Amino acid sequence: MKAAPLLRALEAAGHRTLLLHTGQHRDPALSGELFAQLGLRSPDLVLCPGPERPSFEAMLAATARWCREVRPRALVVFGDVDSTAAAALGAHRAETPVVHAEAGLRSFDRSMPEEVNRILADAVSSLLLASEPAGLRNLEREGRRPDEMVLVGNLMIDTLEAFREDASRAPLPEVLRPLLAAPFGLLTLHRPANVDTAAALRAWRELLAPVAARIPLVFPVHPRTARSLDLHRERAAWERIPGLTLLPPLGYLQCLRLQSQARLVLTDSGGVSEEASVLDTPCLVLREHTERPITVERGTALLVGRDRAALERGVELALAGRFPRRGGIELWDGRAAPRAVRAVEGFLARLSS
Repeated sequence: MKAAPLLRALEAAGHRTLLLHTGQHRDPALSGELFAQLGLRSPDLVLCPGPERPSFEAMLAATARWCREVRPRALVVFGDVDSTAAAALGAHRAETPVVHAEAGLRSFDRSMPEEVNRILADAVSSLLLASEPAGLRNLEREGRRPDEMVLVGNLMIDTLEAFREDASRAPLPEVLRPLLAAPFGLLTLHRPANVDTAAALRAWRELLAPVAARIPLVFPVHPRTARSLDLHRERAAWERIPGLTLLPPLGYLQCLRLQSQARLVLTDSGGVSEEASVLDTPCLVLREHTERPITVERGTALLVGRDRAALERGVELALAGRFPRRGGIELWDGRAAPRAVRAVEGFLARLSS
């Protein structure tokens, strides 16, 4: 979702690009269908092919090896997953300049793997493309120079705006037809701290059951969450929650349609909170911290974590139509990719001079 608009904009500007896949996410429900829905070409190379999820070290080594063989002018990495940090470190080891898109975001919670990935990727990147002003401030505090960072806006919102109309027509599972005729909420849950233990799953089940009693909740279950529900024998208990509908993972366009039609979204995903802010859908963030403060300051997000009172208050505001709207977010306008291309071109020109 972040790579697609930049890839197209770079090619439209006459640059030759290669699309690499580390191999981290090859579940068709997460990767294959997304490529198809976004009209994104198949990767030019899968760095770590094979049925097993590659280790961090394997992705790092494969990236370094490829960079030494091909010698690209720069490697662009996106976001905060393990692939992001591994590829950035691998390219850095091979002395290939790294560009980090979505740089500078910080939750200040290093217990989150994503936070460590963000810090590592930024530390070895030569050009830092920020999606919001907080990213620039964080990078400045960490000692980065002004000429190393550029505020370009949110690439993921470019994708949202490009596919908003298509999403409105995306087919949905038949089981949702009766739900969509009345107000409903959308739930997503996949962070390790929220789903990896039996205790966490039980805690969220107890917190969310009263919400589902007030408004039906649609819950597309992330593969990580599905494995944990089965491992800890929690699936049956979740399926018995009145008002909660569990679904297999949905495609990007289907999720976007549900977000746009939902009365509220409950999520631990930073990306979903960004999309909800642009779609003007009330969003309750099921985490104690966020690396995307602009969604709280200028978007439609409220941090509630596991605070039952805060969760109930947020639901009440959304259902009563009194959820705070804060006026929109600067540069989240669907044109981040052209700004990113200009920043990359300026960076490459400086390297050549």
